[in-house]
Amino acid sequence: MIPKKRKPTHHGEILREEFLIPMGLSQVALAEKMGVPVQRINTLVNGKRACIPTSRDVVSARRRDMTA
Repeated sequence: MIPKKRKPTHHGEILREEFLIPMGLSQVALAEKMGVPVQRINTLVNGKRACIPTSRDVVSARRRDMTA
């Protein structure tokens, strides 16, 4: 059964738990590979920044580059 009053999972938590930790990447390494400031990744991972479409598109594009 799916909980109905559960707080939605923040994009930063998904980024950290599903990508950074399994891939062994630090926030600094990810920021360098993406060409974005470390502060952007840090605030996203810590739940202080929303994942706007621009950030989402950059993450998606860089992820494809890193796995190729």
